[in-house]
Amino acid sequence: MRFNDAIFGAVLLLAGIAIAWAAAGHPPMPGQAFGAGSFPLVIGVALAVTALPLILSGL
Repeated sequence: MRFNDAIFGAVLLLAGIAIAWAAAGHPPMPGQAFGAGSFPLVIGVALAVTALPLILSGL
């Protein structure tokens, strides 16, 4: 079961990195300090950060 946690954590880590990377390419909206990619960027970073303990617990 722990091996599966490590694999699932690695998949979540890769997904989080991909989401954050894709969201970083969105331009900011005129007159705003944030753009359309702000929320997906936060979600991608949160996925990557929460995947790390899952990977460590699966090792």
